[in-house]
This record gives sequence, structure tokens and C-alpha cells, in this order.
Amino acid sequence: IKESGKDRLLEVDNIIICAGQKSVNKMGIELEKSGVSVKIIGGAKLAGELDAKRAIEEGALLGAIA
Repeated sequence: IKESGKDRLLEVDNIIICAGQKSVNKMGIELEKSGVSVKIIGGAKLAGELDAKRAIEEGALLGAIA
């Protein structure tokens, strides 16, 4: 990423792409076929409108039970 005009490398385990206004779940389907447990939340679940509050709430609730 660029931060304050400088390149910065983030050491992460997962990347979540948030783009567009259409639910796209191809990755979730492929992961489930591989035996990985997948939970679809936020815009990937329902991309009818920009609703960060709903997405954050779904993520928090899922994290609380994990």
C-alpha cells in the first residue's frame, strides 16, 4: 500500500477485497469445495447499498462466536 506517499508492505494472513456493488462469492464457493469453513458477510452477502455499519456488525458478531 501507499501511506503518506511511501510504499509500505503489510505482513498479513488474509486480504479482503471491498469493491463494487455486486455480491461476488466465487472465492467462498471454491474455499468451501476445498473443505474450508466460510462465512459470507457484509457486501459479499448483500450488496444492495453501502452499509459499513451492517458489515462491521456482522464481522463483530462472527468474531465474537469464533
